[in-house]
Amino acid sequence: MATFRQIAFLSLLVIILSLASCIEVKVPSGDAIPYVARVLGNPSSTEHQALFSADGSDVSGAIAIIGAPEACVRLTEKFLGGDDFDNIDGRKVPDGLPDFAGETFISYMDAANAPYEGYAEKGNQMMLREIAVRNFLKALDTLALETPFGDSSSVTKPRAKMVVMASPLLADAKADIDTLLHISGRDIPIVWAASEISSEDSLGVAANAVACECYRIMRDRNSFTHNIAWPQAKAYLSFPAYGFDPQDYTEGGFFEENYRYSRPNNSETDTYTFIKYSDEYMPEDLLDYLRTEAIRTYRYYVQD
Repeated sequence: MATFRQIAFLSLLVIILSLASCIEVKVPSGDAIPYVARVLGNPSSTEHQALFSADGSDVSGAIAIIGAPEACVRLTEKFLGGDDFDNIDGRKVPDGLPDFAGETFISYMDAANAPYEGYAEKGNQMMLREIAVRNFLKALDTLALETPFGDSSSVTKPRAKMVVMASPLLADAKADIDTLLHISGRDIPIVWAASEISSEDSLGVAANAVACECYRIMRDRNSFTHNIAWPQAKAYLSFPAYGFDPQDYTEGGFFEENYRYSRPNNSETDTYTFIKYSDEYMPEDLLDYLRTEAIRTYRYYVQD
């Protein structure tokens, strides 16, 4: 039978635990931007739930490519057709099969926020870091919108098992994303492009470097799907939210340059969202680039 002292101790412990559950947990975000602390401190948010549901060991997940549309397209072309390795033993010799056979690549073409150089020119690197974090979390989510309109229905998409940051300017957010992963205990490999991946990279050196690093990491982690199938590509496009001052938009519905680069960080209002790829919402110059320079990728994007 429990003694009076034991009963008193147990009662005190219950009281302490009850009080502790009512105390707001301070998130140790270090040098991370305020948005990171907001995500970690709000368990009911979709971003928090996407982060804590992520699983880099799930081989059925997708490989996400995040960045300016042109960089995403060039990388996707490389991933779909690249054959630099032997798929059996990993030697750096072609074997007649795509290196990433069986994998699904999802481009998060950030047309709403790119090109990224303007944030530094405006002294607004904090917003660029937030954009990188937001896009990373979107890659871990399983939902996107069908259209940019408020009454749009949601569509499901694969969760990322690996993320490629396709612009070196996004690397400013490395500490922010490391904070998210460390505190959440998630293990999501990230490959950071060391140089710009653009049409000027005529030899594909930058894209090759990223693809080789992805292959190495996936082989070390044994995270290939091992499906006997050609690689596949899907795409989502970031698009400005509606409801701001009309002068903040261009004729095509994207942000006017000054507003794009001057937006405040850590705002309670989301200024953009990701929608399922559609020619209807692509900027005309990027659509022309897709149709002429990335025919294989374009066919995958419009296959639905």
